[in-house]
Amino acid sequence: MWIFLCNVIDNNQLVIYNKSKIITGGDYLKVNTQKSEDGNIITIIENNCFFTMMFSGNLDLYWIFESQSENKDKILYITKENYFVYSLFEELYNNISNCNLYNIDPSEMAVVHSLEELKKLKKLKSQLNSSLRHDSRYKELFQNDKIIWISDDRDYEFIDRVEITKEEDQIKLHFLREKMRTKDQSFGTGNGPITIRFRNHGSAYTPFNGLFMNVYNKFDSYNPYDKQIHIEEYLYKVKQKKS
Repeated sequence: MWIFLCNVIDNNQLVIYNKSKIITGGDYLKVNTQKSEDGNIITIIENNCFFTMMFSGNLDLYWIFESQSENKDKILYITKENYFVYSLFEELYNNISNCNLYNIDPSEMAVVHSLEELKKLKKLKSQLNSSLRHDSRYKELFQNDKIIWISDDRDYEFIDRVEITKEEDQIKLHFLREKMRTKDQSFGTGNGPITIRFRNHGSAYTPFNGLFMNVYNKFDSYNPYDKQIHIEEYLYKVKQKKS
Protein backbone atom coordinates (compact mmCIF):
# COMPACT_ATOMS: atom_id res chain seq x y z
CA MET A 1 0.00 0.00 0.00
CA TRP A 2 1.36 3.41 -0.95
CA ILE A 3 0.09 6.53 0.76
CA PHE A 4 1.37 10.02 0.07
CA LEU A 5 1.46 13.10 2.24
CA CYS A 6 2.17 16.46 0.65
CA ASN A 7 3.06 19.64 2.47
CA VAL A 8 4.50 23.11 1.90
CA ILE A 9 7.43 23.80 4.20
CA ASP A 10 9.52 26.75 3.02
CA ASN A 11 9.60 28.90 -0.09
CA ASN A 12 6.43 27.22 -1.35
CA GLN A 13 8.39 24.04 -1.96
CA LEU A 14 6.23 20.93 -2.24
CA VAL A 15 7.58 18.04 -0.21
CA ILE A 16 6.19 14.54 -0.71
CA TYR A 17 6.70 11.78 1.85
CA ASN A 18 6.16 8.16 1.01
CA LYS A 19 4.25 6.38 3.76
CA SER A 20 5.13 2.73 3.38
CA LYS A 21 6.43 -0.05 5.60
CA ILE A 22 4.20 0.43 8.60
CA ILE A 23 6.28 -1.53 11.06
CA THR A 24 4.45 -1.55 14.36
CA GLY A 25 1.30 -0.73 16.27
CA GLY A 26 -1.80 -2.19 17.86
CA ASP A 27 -5.24 -2.61 16.40
CA TYR A 28 -5.67 1.09 15.69
CA LEU A 29 -2.56 3.17 16.29
CA LYS A 30 0.47 2.39 14.14
CA VAL A 31 3.92 3.94 13.91
CA ASN A 32 6.01 4.34 10.80
CA THR A 33 9.66 5.43 11.02
CA GLN A 34 11.73 6.47 8.05
CA LYS A 35 15.29 7.74 7.76
CA SER A 36 16.12 10.99 5.97
CA GLU A 37 19.18 13.22 5.62
CA ASP A 38 17.86 15.51 8.32
CA GLY A 39 16.81 12.80 10.79
CA ASN A 40 13.98 10.38 11.39
CA ILE A 41 10.54 10.97 9.90
CA ILE A 42 8.03 9.60 12.40
CA THR A 43 4.43 9.07 11.40
CA ILE A 44 1.66 8.01 13.77
CA ILE A 45 -1.31 6.53 11.92
CA GLU A 46 -4.73 6.17 13.49
CA ASN A 47 -8.07 5.66 11.71
CA ASN A 48 -6.79 7.03 8.37
CA CYS A 49 -5.22 10.06 10.06
CA PHE A 50 -1.52 10.70 9.54
CA PHE A 51 0.48 12.67 12.09
CA THR A 52 4.10 13.22 11.07
CA MET A 53 6.98 14.61 13.10
CA MET A 54 10.11 15.59 11.23
CA PHE A 55 13.26 17.65 11.64
CA SER A 56 13.70 19.89 8.62
CA GLY A 57 16.82 21.16 6.87
CA ASN A 58 16.15 24.60 8.37
CA LEU A 59 16.87 23.01 11.80
CA ASP A 60 13.27 23.36 12.97
CA LEU A 61 10.78 20.71 14.04
CA TYR A 62 7.50 20.20 12.16
CA TRP A 63 4.28 18.45 13.05
CA ILE A 64 2.12 17.66 10.02
CA PHE A 65 -1.44 16.37 10.13
CA GLU A 66 -3.42 14.97 7.22
CA SER A 67 -6.65 12.97 7.18
CA GLN A 68 -7.63 10.53 4.45
CA SER A 69 -11.16 10.23 5.84
CA GLU A 70 -14.09 12.44 6.74
CA ASN A 71 -12.33 13.53 9.93
CA LYS A 72 -13.53 17.11 9.69
CA ASP A 73 -12.53 17.87 13.28
CA LYS A 74 -8.90 16.90 12.53
CA ILE A 75 -8.43 15.12 15.84
CA LEU A 76 -5.93 12.41 16.71
CA TYR A 77 -6.25 10.35 19.89
CA ILE A 78 -3.13 8.76 21.36
CA THR A 79 -4.22 6.09 23.80
CA LYS A 80 -2.47 3.72 26.18
CA GLU A 81 -2.82 1.03 23.52
CA ASN A 82 0.77 1.96 22.62
CA TYR A 83 2.13 3.04 25.96
CA PHE A 84 5.54 4.14 24.70
CA VAL A 85 3.96 6.71 22.39
CA TYR A 86 1.33 7.69 24.94
CA SER A 87 3.96 8.19 27.66
CA LEU A 88 5.93 10.66 25.53
CA PHE A 89 2.91 12.88 24.96
CA GLU A 90 1.74 12.51 28.55
CA GLU A 91 5.19 13.64 29.68
CA LEU A 92 5.00 16.61 27.30
CA TYR A 93 1.61 17.61 28.67
CA ASN A 94 2.66 17.18 32.31
CA ASN A 95 5.92 19.10 31.88
CA ILE A 96 4.13 22.06 30.33
CA SER A 97 1.17 22.06 32.71
CA ASN A 98 3.53 21.82 35.71
CA CYS A 99 6.13 24.21 34.25
CA ASN A 100 8.78 21.54 34.61
CA LEU A 101 11.50 22.62 32.20
CA TYR A 102 14.62 23.02 34.27
CA ASN A 103 16.00 19.84 35.81
CA ILE A 104 19.39 18.78 37.09
CA ASP A 105 21.40 17.16 34.33
CA PRO A 106 24.39 14.79 34.74
CA SER A 107 26.96 17.49 33.97
CA GLU A 108 25.67 19.57 36.88
CA MET A 109 25.66 16.58 39.21
CA ALA A 110 29.31 15.99 38.37
CA VAL A 111 30.29 19.23 40.13
CA VAL A 112 28.06 18.73 43.17
CA HIS A 113 30.19 17.64 46.11
CA SER A 114 27.86 17.91 49.08
CA LEU A 115 24.26 17.52 50.11
CA GLU A 116 24.09 21.26 50.75
CA GLU A 117 25.19 22.04 47.20
CA LEU A 118 22.58 19.61 45.87
CA LYS A 119 19.84 21.32 47.89
CA LYS A 120 20.88 24.72 46.53
CA LEU A 121 20.85 23.40 42.97
CA LYS A 122 17.39 21.87 43.42
CA LYS A 123 16.11 25.14 44.88
CA LEU A 124 17.51 27.08 41.92
CA LYS A 125 15.78 24.78 39.42
CA SER A 126 12.52 25.05 41.35
CA GLN A 127 12.73 28.85 41.33
CA LEU A 128 13.41 28.90 37.59
CA ASN A 129 10.40 26.67 36.91
CA SER A 130 8.16 28.70 39.23
CA SER A 131 9.11 31.96 37.51
CA LEU A 132 7.88 30.59 34.18
CA ARG A 133 4.29 30.46 35.44
CA HIS A 134 4.20 34.26 35.41
CA ASP A 135 5.69 34.49 31.92
CA SER A 136 3.35 35.74 29.18
CA ARG A 137 4.59 32.97 26.88
CA TYR A 138 3.41 30.33 29.33
CA LYS A 139 0.05 32.01 29.79
CA GLU A 140 -0.41 32.02 26.01
CA LEU A 141 0.73 28.41 25.66
CA PHE A 142 -1.25 26.83 28.50
CA GLN A 143 -4.85 27.91 28.99
CA ASN A 144 -7.72 26.15 30.78
CA ASP A 145 -5.81 22.86 31.08
CA LYS A 146 -5.03 22.95 27.36
CA ILE A 147 -1.76 23.38 25.47
CA ILE A 148 -2.29 25.74 22.53
CA TRP A 149 0.67 26.01 20.17
CA ILE A 150 0.25 28.35 17.22
CA SER A 151 2.71 27.52 14.48
CA ASP A 152 5.86 29.61 14.49
CA ASP A 153 5.01 30.32 10.83
CA ARG A 154 2.75 33.30 11.41
CA ASP A 155 3.43 35.31 8.28
CA TYR A 156 1.42 33.16 5.87
CA GLU A 157 -2.20 33.38 4.76
CA PHE A 158 -3.36 30.65 7.13
CA ILE A 159 -2.57 30.18 10.81
CA ASP A 160 -2.20 26.56 11.89
CA ARG A 161 -2.28 25.49 15.51
CA VAL A 162 -2.50 22.37 17.64
CA GLU A 163 -4.37 22.04 20.91
CA ILE A 164 -3.34 19.26 23.30
CA THR A 165 -5.50 18.03 26.15
CA LYS A 166 -5.15 15.14 28.55
CA GLU A 167 -8.20 12.94 28.96
CA GLU A 168 -8.80 9.61 30.65
CA ASP A 169 -6.35 7.07 29.19
CA GLN A 170 -5.63 9.25 26.16
CA ILE A 171 -4.01 12.42 24.84
CA LYS A 172 -6.07 14.41 22.38
CA LEU A 173 -4.35 16.33 19.58
CA HIS A 174 -6.70 18.75 17.84
CA PHE A 175 -5.29 20.39 14.70
CA LEU A 176 -6.91 23.61 13.50
CA ARG A 177 -6.44 26.12 10.70
CA GLU A 178 -7.76 29.65 10.58
CA LYS A 179 -7.52 32.25 7.89
CA MET A 180 -5.85 35.45 9.02
CA ARG A 181 -8.36 38.20 9.72
CA THR A 182 -8.34 41.15 7.34
CA LYS A 183 -10.46 44.29 7.32
CA ASP A 184 -13.29 42.82 5.24
CA GLN A 185 -12.85 39.10 5.88
CA SER A 186 -13.77 36.77 8.70
CA PHE A 187 -11.94 33.62 9.62
CA GLY A 188 -12.13 30.83 7.08
CA THR A 189 -10.52 27.44 6.53
CA GLY A 190 -7.95 26.19 4.07
CA ASN A 191 -7.45 22.77 2.55
CA GLY A 192 -4.41 20.54 2.68
CA PRO A 193 -2.23 19.22 5.50
CA ILE A 194 -1.98 21.28 8.67
CA THR A 195 1.62 22.21 9.48
CA ILE A 196 2.88 23.24 12.90
CA ARG A 197 6.36 24.70 13.07
CA PHE A 198 8.48 24.66 16.23
CA ARG A 199 11.44 27.00 15.77
CA ASN A 200 14.56 25.95 17.61
CA HIS A 201 15.71 29.58 17.48
CA GLY A 202 13.40 32.56 17.69
CA SER A 203 10.27 30.67 18.71
CA ALA A 204 7.39 32.69 20.14
CA TYR A 205 7.25 30.14 22.97
CA THR A 206 10.91 29.82 23.97
CA PRO A 207 11.96 27.94 26.14
CA PHE A 208 8.97 25.58 25.87
CA ASN A 209 9.88 24.63 22.29
CA GLY A 210 12.60 22.38 23.69
CA LEU A 211 10.01 20.08 25.26
CA PHE A 212 8.53 19.30 21.83
CA MET A 213 11.98 18.56 20.48
CA ASN A 214 12.47 16.15 23.38
CA VAL A 215 9.44 14.13 22.24
CA TYR A 216 10.92 13.83 18.76
CA ASN A 217 14.38 12.85 20.05
CA LYS A 218 13.02 10.19 22.41
CA PHE A 219 11.58 8.26 19.49
CA ASP A 220 15.18 7.21 18.82
CA SER A 221 14.82 4.69 21.63
CA TYR A 222 11.60 3.25 20.22
CA ASN A 223 11.94 -0.44 19.45
CA PRO A 224 9.20 -1.52 17.02
CA TYR A 225 10.14 -5.18 17.40
CA ASP A 226 9.79 -5.29 21.17
CA LYS A 227 6.90 -7.72 21.73
CA GLN A 228 6.79 -7.25 25.49
CA ILE A 229 3.55 -5.57 26.50
CA HIS A 230 3.58 -2.81 29.10
CA ILE A 231 1.32 -3.30 32.12
CA GLU A 232 -0.51 -0.07 31.23
CA GLU A 233 -1.27 -1.43 27.76
CA TYR A 234 -2.62 -4.64 29.26
CA LEU A 235 -4.82 -2.79 31.76
CA TYR A 236 -6.08 -0.48 29.02
CA LYS A 237 -7.10 -3.39 26.78
CA VAL A 238 -8.80 -5.14 29.68
CA LYS A 239 -10.71 -1.96 30.43
CA GLN A 240 -11.74 -1.59 26.78
CA LYS A 241 -13.07 -5.16 26.66
CA LYS A 242 -15.17 -4.55 29.75
CA SER A 243 -16.67 -1.31 28.45
